[in-house]
Amino acid sequence: MPLLPIDAFIFDMDDVLCQYDVERRIAVLAELSGKSLAHIRSVIWEGDYFTRADRGEWSAQECLTEFNARLGYPLSRAEWVAARRAAFTAAFVSMAMVHD
Repeated sequence: MPLLPIDAFIFDMDDVLCQYDVERRIAVLAELSGKSLAHIRSVIWEGDYFTRADRGEWSAQECLTEFNARLGYPLSRAEWVAARRAAFTAAFVSMAMVHD
């Protein structure tokens, strides 16, 4: 049987390949938007935004549009990515740990 080409890879970033610091992300979003930490936590993290996004209810652009509507600030895609990137620290696993 011939091998089929791989079309895509899916990586689990949050707390698997990278340590995820949500408070750092919220702080960067606050710096960019001028909104308070409490406001951002309330409208994004304490609502249904991530549940709906994870269900695939919106396209990538619609996710950003919804995020911005809830935030009350028009983040660019680059700003949104920068805030997400700032929350990541690579989680390195030694080969000794993998083989144990």
